[in-house]
Amino acid sequence: MSTTATNLKIGLNFDFFMMQFMETPSFKETDMAHMIVIDPDGEITEYQRRRNNPPPLQELQKIVGGYIEKVWGNKDNTAIAYCNEEGKIHKLPPNEKATQAIRMEHDTLVGNVVFLFGFEEE
Repeated sequence: MSTTATNLKIGLNFDFFMMQFMETPSFKETDMAHMIVIDPDGEITEYQRRRNNPPPLQELQKIVGGYIEKVWGNKDNTAIAYCNEEGKIHKLPPNEKATQAIRMEHDTLVGNVVFLFGFEEE
């Protein structure tokens, strides 16, 4: 498995990300997809993986620290976000950056949040 990680020190703007990577022909022609993890401190880590190699359930569960819950997705599921399903029960810290990124107005995400962009559907 080939995974490349990059720590991003910039603010995450999903409109720009979607336009830059999801809507351009060059992104659709590449065989790479992106997994972005935002932690409660606002640190963003990006991983690149092959489009046909999405992270397995166990990897997503390890990142969020428990069962996953889909909290955001575009209409064709080429962009999806997951968090810990029981994060509030376990009193995980709020994740303001991820909450703002998906423009969630009436709730706050907690714990690590994982965003998947450009993976092929199974």
